[in-house]
Amino acid sequence: MTFESVLAEFKDYLEADTICEVVNTSRGYTVLLWEEKLKQWYGVELCPTPQDLRQVLQTNCNEFETIEKRY
Repeated sequence: MTFESVLAEFKDYLEADTICEVVNTSRGYTVLLWEEKLKQWYGVELCPTPQDLRQVLQTNCNEFETIEKRY
C-alpha cells in the first residue's frame, strides 16, 4: 500500500466532499476539514503512513456518505 494508491482509492470521495483536503507535508500527509462559517480548519489529522491515511479517509468517507443519505 502506498500513499498514491490510497489517494486513488478515495479519489471520488475527495472530489465530492468539499470540506476535506489532503496535503503532503514534511511530516507526512495531513487530512484537514474546513468549517466554512468560521473560516477555519478543524479535525486536522497527521497520517505518517499510508495505512493511517486510509483509516482516516475511510472514517471521513463513511461520515460523509451518512450525511449525504439524509439529504
